[in-house]
Amino acid sequence: MKHISSSTKSGFTIVEIALFLALSGFLMVGLIMGANVSISRQRYNDSVNSVAEFVRGTYADALNVSNDNDPSDPSADAGRSTTAIYGKLISIGEDDGDIVYVYDLVGKAVSSSSVKASRIIDMMHDSTIDANIFKPNDCSINPVGCVNSYYRMTSYEIPWSGTLSRGNDAGSDNGARFHGAILIIRSPVTGNIRTYNFNYDKTVIKNKISEKSIRTNFHAQASNYQARNNFKTYLTELSQTSLDNGGENEMIFCVDSDDNTGGNRRGVKIAARATNSSGVMLTEMDQQNADCEGRTTF
Repeated sequence: MKHISSSTKSGFTIVEIALFLALSGFLMVGLIMGANVSISRQRYNDSVNSVAEFVRGTYADALNVSNDNDPSDPSADAGRSTTAIYGKLISIGEDDGDIVYVYDLVGKAVSSSSVKASRIIDMMHDSTIDANIFKPNDCSINPVGCVNSYYRMTSYEIPWSGTLSRGNDAGSDNGARFHGAILIIRSPVTGNIRTYNFNYDKTVIKNKISEKSIRTNFHAQASNYQARNNFKTYLTELSQTSLDNGGENEMIFCVDSDDNTGGNRRGVKIAARATNSSGVMLTEMDQQNADCEGRTTF
């Protein structure tokens, strides 16, 4: 007699499969969103670090002078005999834009014994050195069609569409676009570096610079035959100790971008009277009363 056995096969119901797929979808969406946040956060951190490294690199350029001009051309001002590169001007916020411009500061080559002034910034606008970012020309004689030229200008654009904005010390303008300059000057007497930070948005200096109509936009002044005199006036005004402590103060500007997923921004701090790249630091971000608390408003 044959024994017939039977077995019952079981499986997932349609409802169970639907629930499984739904849960899997939710998990996948969460993972993708988390990955996107992580990527955005990393991009923002890259922007901040890039700005800091850019400023640090400018200190290296000021210490290890390089010049693209041809030294065999006597009219090229190559910094070999009659002229010398004394430093760098980092200009932030020209044309209310996000491109940062860097200019060579060039003056007459002199012996240390001939320098009259004591403060490094005063040495630059003294007639002994007569430092400027614009080359001498004869535009004052024949201004029609005359175009000025820089000794050298380079530009830097913050990656991932980054922007530079004001910090908490700007009061109600916190988060608005930052305008300012960093003068990195090498002393012709000692060879030491000295930094002068100027925040144009601070009232004490903004009013004075605006009166001279030389607040920003150096790159756009090449079409102005008075550009060289404009910069000389600018340098003279900024050297006054009554203006924002003569630039011998700390400066902070904040970095922001669409990739900043946090509530606050992170800032770059330039120490007062910095003598090398170690004076460039990053501010704290995720803490109460951070220097760059809040987001941009432009």
